[in-house]
Amino acid sequence: MKILFLVCLLCSSNAVFANVIPLISTDNVLQVDPQKTLILDVRSPDEFAEGHVPGAINIPHNEITQQLELIKSFKQESIVLYCRSGRRAGIAASTLIEHGVTQLQHMDGDMLQWQAQQLPIEK
Repeated sequence: MKILFLVCLLCSSNAVFANVIPLISTDNVLQVDPQKTLILDVRSPDEFAEGHVPGAINIPHNEITQQLELIKSFKQESIVLYCRSGRRAGIAASTLIEHGVTQLQHMDGDMLQWQAQQLPIEK
């Protein structure tokens, strides 16, 4: 019963964070200033190697806690998160918020939308 409660709590907290974090359109991601915005791909290294948003760095969602100092070392004013479909970006956002990183945006539609729009991909 406790496990079920924890699973429900985790799922609901991700949904709450997803509603709090503003979305940024793929078109606006193309326009971001890399001096002011860090684009963070939270997919696996293999997925990242297959193709990613130009200028993005890769830190898998399950390594966010271990890489907090690296993330905080970037001096950009905000971070755009994305994954394949949104679930892992939500998990990463929750982790970052828990550790005081709040200037977050979530790329609307994630990589699936990026690819559907045939936007540029870097390998």
